[in-house]
Amino acid sequence: MGRVTLQTIADHVGVSRMTVSNAFSRPGQLSARLRDRILAVANELGYVGPDPTARALSSGTAGTVGLLLSETLTYALTDEVAMAFLAGIAGRARADRPGSDAVVGCAAGGHRAGTRCRHRWCRGLLL
Repeated sequence: MGRVTLQTIADHVGVSRMTVSNAFSRPGQLSARLRDRILAVANELGYVGPDPTARALSSGTAGTVGLLLSETLTYALTDEVAMAFLAGIAGRARADRPGSDAVVGCAAGGHRAGTRCRHRWCRGLLL
C-alpha cells in the first residue's frame, strides 16, 4: 500500500474524507464511537497524522516559534546554558502544540532574520 491519506482511511471506514478529517481536527463533531473507529483504522493503516505542511497552508500558520539571538549562532550551539535555553523553548513549543518547531536566527542578520520568521508564519517571536 502506498501513502495512507484521509481518503484511504475514509474508504476503509465507509465515511467521507471530511468525517475522517473531523476525527483529527474537530473531534467534538463526531460520536466517540465513530471517532474511535476512525482512529483505530488510521492506526492499523499506519497513518502518521495530518500533514503539517498542508495544515500550515490551510490555517495560515505553521506553529513555528521564531527566536532571534543577540549572539552568533555558533555561540548558541556551543554554550551549555544557551543550549539548555533553546531546548527549553523547543520543548515548551511542542508541549503547547505538538508538531511545533523553532526557527533560530541571529540579530546580527538585522531585520532579515525577523522577516524570515514572518515568512515562515511564526506564531511567536522571541527576542
